Amino acid sequence: MHQVQRNFYAGVMGFPVAHSWSPRIFARLSQILEFPLHYRGIEVQPKDWDEALPVIQRLRLFDGWNVTLPYKERFYDWVDELSPEAKAVGAVNLVRLAEDGRSWGHNTDVFGILKTLEEQNLDVGRGLAVIYGAGGAALSVGYVLGLQGASEVWFVNRTLTRAQAQCKRLRRLFPHTQFVAAEVAPVRFRSPPRLYVNATPLGMKGFPSRSPMRTRAEGGALAFDLVYAPESTPFLRSAERQGLRRVGGLDMLLWQALASWEIWVGEIPKIQKIKKQLRQEIVTQIR
Repeated sequence: MHQVQRNFYAGVMGFPVAHSWSPRIFARLSQILEFPLHYRGIEVQPKDWDEALPVIQRLRLFDGWNVTLPYKERFYDWVDELSPEAKAVGAVNLVRLAEDGRSWGHNTDVFGILKTLEEQNLDVGRGLAVIYGAGGAALSVGYVLGLQGASEVWFVNRTLTRAQAQCKRLRRLFPHTQFVAAEVAPVRFRSPPRLYVNATPLGMKGFPSRSPMRTRAEGGALAFDLVYAPESTPFLRSAERQGLRRVGGLDMLLWQALASWEIWVGEIPKIQKIKKQLRQEIVTQIR
């Protein structure tokens, strides 16, 4: 793996980005790993997209950046090369500029989701999962579940055509998994789900404070909310009342940050220990 020997300039690009925790995470990571990675928010309004990107690339203002809403799918077509994960899910959430000016697009959602499920000792292989939402993050969850060999994955989304499109894409990649699109989850599934995922912005600051889960969940499953702030969301509180195990989006966010670092700078020694330290410090800050 490459190892950068100089200052590295990065940031998180999207609109808005003021709420992002990534700057504080990378600032602390830079201190822990004793490497000068300079990180900031890069707020680009959609109306400025066409003018801003060529300037950023030509002037080499940044060596790489994370990508958040609403640009993950736009960068899919903008970069020169795609990682296998980015190509599979059709979205880019990390860009790295090479020395020759070419751009590489990656997707760390897949890594973050997979590592979070591993930490929760959950492998949905041959089991059933329910995903609320049908955007890029939901597609990444579906991709991970396909990798695990899930027997059945439901995409529950108010726009049925969007859910159907994601199912169609995943069926081509994982023909042995049944992907089902629905506007509303059934009252009872054919077998108890092992995993419920909130891949919608519901519960996030600035969005409606409610859970997308309308039907009663099966006890013993894991409820995974991709929202990381607030720490306790309506989805997770509903899951707690129903006896489900729970995990929020902070672990996924931290794994994504660590993956970003390794793509940009180089391998992180004792990565599990670093992740644990970061989590303890971030949780302390937000409580």
